[in-house]
Amino acid sequence: MINLISSKYNLSFLGNKTYVVGHKNPDSDSVCSAIAVADLQSKLKPQKEYQAISAGDINAETAYALAYFGIEPPKVKDDVSLTVKQAMTKRPLKDIAVQKNSTIREFIDLVMEKDIKTAAVLNDDGTIAGVVSRKSLAEFLIRPIDHLKQLKEFDVSYETIAKLIEAEVITGKLSLNDTIKGDVQTGAYSVEVMEELDLNEGIVVVGDRFDVQKSAIENGAKALIVSRNSEINSEIIELAKENNVIILSTKYGIAKVTSLLEQATPVSHIMSASVASFDAKQKINEALKFVKNTKFGYFPVLENGKFVGIISREEILAPDNNGIILVDHNNPSQFAKGIEKDDIEGVIDHHVQQLVLDSSRVPIMFMPTGATATLVAKNYKASGIEIPPEIAGILWCAIVSDTDKFTSVTTTLEDVKIASELAKIAQISQPEVLANKLLAQRDANLEGLSSEELLKQDLKILQTKSKIPYCISQIKTYQSEKYIKNKEELEAALNDLDRENSTQGSALMLTDLSQNATFLLVSDKMRENAQKAKGIIGDKIANKTIYQSDVSYVNAIMGLQNNKITLRLPNVQSRKEQVQPFIAELIEQVTSKI
Repeated sequence: MINLISSKYNLSFLGNKTYVVGHKNPDSDSVCSAIAVADLQSKLKPQKEYQAISAGDINAETAYALAYFGIEPPKVKDDVSLTVKQAMTKRPLKDIAVQKNSTIREFIDLVMEKDIKTAAVLNDDGTIAGVVSRKSLAEFLIRPIDHLKQLKEFDVSYETIAKLIEAEVITGKLSLNDTIKGDVQTGAYSVEVMEELDLNEGIVVVGDRFDVQKSAIENGAKALIVSRNSEINSEIIELAKENNVIILSTKYGIAKVTSLLEQATPVSHIMSASVASFDAKQKINEALKFVKNTKFGYFPVLENGKFVGIISREEILAPDNNGIILVDHNNPSQFAKGIEKDDIEGVIDHHVQQLVLDSSRVPIMFMPTGATATLVAKNYKASGIEIPPEIAGILWCAIVSDTDKFTSVTTTLEDVKIASELAKIAQISQPEVLANKLLAQRDANLEGLSSEELLKQDLKILQTKSKIPYCISQIKTYQSEKYIKNKEELEAALNDLDRENSTQGSALMLTDLSQNATFLLVSDKMRENAQKAKGIIGDKIANKTIYQSDVSYVNAIMGLQNNKITLRLPNVQSRKEQVQPFIAELIEQVTSKI
């Protein structure tokens, strides 16, 4: 037996998150075992996130078990494909986004501090207006254009200017609504030059020359920026107040002020409004198809129309996938959508394995017990981790369910022993009463389902030794007569299964737990196989009986030949040990003689 959680296996070679999931059409064993494995792995590897999920809707029996022991049902995910949101850069929005009215200087600061290449540009409501990059910034800075002349076109406020140049406000009151309306003039101008300039509503950057400061005010300037914290005498201050002129004093020299004023340009001026973005729920494989045909390096990610992050080209081309631990799986046909073999970190199951995996990389724990839950409980013990009472309770329920209250031929002494230990940990005072209440939920779970839905509740697509596909569905019930009345409808649905899955026959096991017997309904193809078996039955079939049953293969085949009756198989409950070998042998015999 391989210990799935043995320290010699590194189960963290993928991303930081691993899903623990059972098979499609989940039963109590697959769901409860997944919850327990996620709990155990989280304690063994607390640096990594393990999340139990269900590959389909949880049935009434499982819901009863979880509710009884106070455990929240796992999230239903019938598709575990990596999403764009899961693969994207995990950074706070403030690290990868700027507001539309942010200055180019703010973007430069973000680039320098956070070492990013691209940022999203956001509207006030969180929707995306565009993207801005280092490349577009460089093009702006080296473009031979007088950027200062453009400031009046962008509604840049004096408050923004003051903040940008770290200025002290000497005169005037600033507000975001008070924006630049004229040109920006810089340099150590003479009075004569100042008189010739159009200073109306403009900004003038000056030094410590009193005559130039005075001339700028008298010739219509709206604001003075006095460099290097130069002296401003009381006469200039009074004159500015009389003319409603703003005076800002900054520690920076004229050249630095000029550079910073250029950077007051809104980032929206250099952004690209043509944005290739992805929805957060979009599958990474879908994004990959798009990215291969574009030259973009970064893509905004949106959720309900709002920006939630950025994903890089590299993260799409080589994503850090979620890991997968499979419980109660032995066949790829049981996989939830989106499971790739390369993402599988481990398998724990009680069925004969049909998965072809790299055994040197992926630990597989297999042992022929009645339930996967038995193996999970053993793993707790092997790891020296105490089983929480509520986890012990659902594992006990899973064993009771999968062994049909220890009556199934697949039940082992190990199942009985482990279940007894779990009952004590979970403090189950009346196990027989709880077991009956648990199994009674099965019929409630089937109420109102169509024939097609009934068949798919517990359906397995299997193969013979010669790789011939066939289906076996199973319904465990205390009211078999209710389903037998709908024999024609159920067998018609079995025919649909054959067409849908290209199988060479389908069967439905109506297992009546009160009778310890199974009624077998079959598709037309399966009945044809039984009819073709007349006269060609070899020794393999002639001398066989269904495991732990008095029913011979020959009598079972004869029962299937007549569509007017429903074949009853006493002492038969197990698909894996009893019906599957019989059906596989029948198909093999018929096929080998054709």
